[in-house]
Amino acid sequence: MRRIAIIFLAFFLLQLTKVEAQYFNNKYQFEDTVNIVGYSFGLSAVALSDGYFIGGGGRDSLNRRGIQLLKIDFSGNEIWKKMYVNPKDSFYFEGGNSGFIQTNDGGFALGGSIVDTNSLYNAMLYRFDENGDSLWFKSYPSAREQTGFSCKQTTDGGYIIVGTDRPATGTNRDAWVLKTDSLGNKEWEQTYPLWNDELTYQVILCSDKGYLLSGVTNSTGAGQADAFIIKIDSLGNKKWQKTFGGTENERGGRVIKTADGGYLVGYGRFQNNLFGTDKLQATIAKIDSLGNTEWEKGFGAIIEQASVQSIVKLNNGNYAFCIQQEDTNSRYEGKVLIINENGDSLNYVTIRYKDAIGTSSLPRSSAATNDGGLIVSGAANKSFGQRGFWVIKLDSMGCPAPNCFITGIAEVEQNENEIEMKNYPNPFDNTTTIEIYSEQAGKIMVADLLGKVILEKTVNSGRTITTINNEELKSGTYFYSFVTENRIVETKKMVKF
Repeated sequence: MRRIAIIFLAFFLLQLTKVEAQYFNNKYQFEDTVNIVGYSFGLSAVALSDGYFIGGGGRDSLNRRGIQLLKIDFSGNEIWKKMYVNPKDSFYFEGGNSGFIQTNDGGFALGGSIVDTNSLYNAMLYRFDENGDSLWFKSYPSAREQTGFSCKQTTDGGYIIVGTDRPATGTNRDAWVLKTDSLGNKEWEQTYPLWNDELTYQVILCSDKGYLLSGVTNSTGAGQADAFIIKIDSLGNKKWQKTFGGTENERGGRVIKTADGGYLVGYGRFQNNLFGTDKLQATIAKIDSLGNTEWEKGFGAIIEQASVQSIVKLNNGNYAFCIQQEDTNSRYEGKVLIINENGDSLNYVTIRYKDAIGTSSLPRSSAATNDGGLIVSGAANKSFGQRGFWVIKLDSMGCPAPNCFITGIAEVEQNENEIEMKNYPNPFDNTTTIEIYSEQAGKIMVADLLGKVILEKTVNSGRTITTINNEELKSGTYFYSFVTENRIVETKKMVKF
């Protein structure tokens, strides 16, 4: 009898620990700012024990720029939101992607900047409690212009802020780091005039108590602009540096630690596609603890403005890369790429705000969630309306809804562009044309938002044109994929009015 009771208790506890995946896709407004040039932008996503925190910035009804904080529950319902505007003529700059963090005491911190009346940026550290109420604020005046983009809490309870440093009247920027104690008092700062013009986007803590910086440089490496990483020790002394990219303008660069002591670096790499235009492709490089490249792969379409915005490790050990790119209507959309530790593609999903028609969806930050999935924050903006915090909850495969169409794409070694695919017009009323160039024959599969395959069409190798007419699809949003040898090579989105 006692054995049965123990088994029943173990089964009961197992059921308690099972968390079903949750989904939502919401936009949050802070004020009625339809006629204001400014906007609300959710730059940082943090998963909490009782919901999610989104930090960012925007403008109020008086057109004053400030810091905006939002807390929501696990279903996406708003719990509280707050805005902080500087009462003086200066304004707060809310930093870059993941500029907000959760602190050891359960509160939050922002590594950003305060901008004075002369438009000179000075770095700042702003602390909030668990309810989003202001605790303290520190600024770091300088004769130079120093802009904070991101921060982390360090192992000694202090903070490290990264960004850029340049002369007050100059144009060339250097990578820059500021270290503080737990109360925000400056301990040391370092600049890295390694090249000519750098933007430092991110910092991560290393096991040796040092730090790894990532960003983009516009003056060195293989070409005009390249992603970079710099390894520094606990006092800011540079240990080594590395750039990523080709001979043209790359978009960089995000980084995350891996279980073997190395790192994954994500950036947008300049490529020449098969339609003869020069665009960008989301690219991932795996490096060891000393910066040596182990492998590098491109994923997805070669398209306008493709850039990796954030990387997060999921509870199952896989990695989710949040990518922003332009769609066929010159608006922005998100992609989520799921890979395993070997760099194999598991899924590649388009994410957009649910009111997709006429809306740009701009992902910026992501965080792993306790149900095994992830949350992505950014902004959603209609061309004729407001821009607000955009928050979308996805499962462990990056799906925005249950049982979505699994569209794992083939990774492409650099400069091996085996397929190019587009459709036009998009959106469309009556008919749309899908144009594909591929060295292999295959088929086009069209699926709805829930992943149900609506139609299939066979295509030959080379350049092919396929027309889809009005009777084949109802009004709505669809994903079309090119499939060859039982693998999905590329997936894109189209909308039928």
